[in-house]
Amino acid sequence: MEILIIDATKDKLKCFLYKDDKVEKKFEGELNNVFLSLDNIFDVFGNVRFIGINKGPGSFTSTRASLAYVKGYSLARKTPIVAISSFDVLKEMGKPEIVSAGRGNIFIKNGSKSSESRSNVKGYEIIHDEEFIPIELDYNIFFKIIKRKIKSREFDDPLYVLPLYIKTL
Repeated sequence: MEILIIDATKDKLKCFLYKDDKVEKKFEGELNNVFLSLDNIFDVFGNVRFIGINKGPGSFTSTRASLAYVKGYSLARKTPIVAISSFDVLKEMGKPEIVSAGRGNIFIKNGSKSSESRSNVKGYEIIHDEEFIPIELDYNIFFKIIKRKIKSREFDDPLYVLPLYIKTL
């Protein structure tokens, strides 16, 4: 089973091609042109059977751009996609569900920390924490979540997958 994992939510575009539960190919590149980078990845990695993508939260522009590209690819090639959030991976890692929001702010899943809340939108809080050090996602766990969803046929409809970004009211 070939699964391409794509994450453009942080400072770099990261892609991993898994075959038979092992990373066969890996790509890490700049986010300055996500579309061009993804074009190159699909040229190098070839046709893939399934795509797993990080839908956020994270970099607003690159998350939206990578999702748009994958949605178009999925529709054109009829390749099933599974979109999960960074919070899903952190939870499975047993880590606090906390993700950098830039400018000294962090996204926190409700219940992880509460007293410093600045806003509460859709089950997430944005708090200010200048000393926050982001936790690196474990892409093997990302792969395991995607694989589990593929096995149970929990695919996302490309027409309705939305990036997970939080905005204050």
